Amino acid sequence: AEAGRELVVHDAVVTAIAPGRLTPSGGDHYAVFTPYFRRWSQEGVRAAVGAPRTVRVPDAAEAPGIAGEPLPSRAKITGVSEGLAEGGETAGR
Repeated sequence: AEAGRELVVHDAVVTAIAPGRLTPSGGDHYAVFTPYFRRWSQEGVRAAVGAPRTVRVPDAAEAPGIAGEPLPSRAKITGVSEGLAEGGETAGR
């Protein structure tokens, strides 16, 4: 707080179970791993979030100093094996 920063803890984190959700009945944290692991195993994990339909990339006006380059075509890349599989989602499926 003295440095002008604030820690905000919320459920939208990248952990399997939200921080602070698992606490022993006699205290505020587990001191030994095995009881924690047993409790963690019983809890179950949240469902995975699905892949986004689109990913929005900021344009130059929104993010000055960040520039992108067009993706090169495969024909312009040298040293690529002729036997390399074609890329893309359709080919991947």
